[in-house]
Amino acid sequence: RAWDLPYYQYDRMTTVADHMQEFGILELVLPLGNASEETTEAFLEVTNQSLIGHKDGDGMVRFRFSPKAAGIYTFTIRSNSPALDGITGGITAHTPPPDRAQHPSTMHPNWWTDNPSLQLSEEGHIGAKTVNRWREDFLRDFAARMERVVTPE
Repeated sequence: RAWDLPYYQYDRMTTVADHMQEFGILELVLPLGNASEETTEAFLEVTNQSLIGHKDGDGMVRFRFSPKAAGIYTFTIRSNSPALDGITGGITAHTPPPDRAQHPSTMHPNWWTDNPSLQLSEEGHIGAKTVNRWREDFLRDFAARMERVVTPE
């Protein structure tokens, strides 16, 4: 089933008081300040990730993040722009209600995702049981394909 993927856009740094759905998309749109757009680099450090900020040509930088589990996430911006460097923030992600799967998406009729029904959750991940039965086969196949990339014929 497909349902509308939650998309959250903010023109400010969020805090842990802000909420979103796990696997939703958070987009932060922040001003570069007086920094040169051509030379500015910015990264959103969250958990074990460093997400590249994308400049939009209008003096703004955009960061996108998708939490893979319910919980509290904190972040820090690292940048050569003084207006951005060291800014901290966060977001609280929650699990969607199980009945969400009963409401197909009108905006994205061809977007398919895992069913959030509780009986299909595994280790806190919604819908994991729908694909986990093939996990080992998929990972073995992927490893074999990667071996062909690094091993000369």
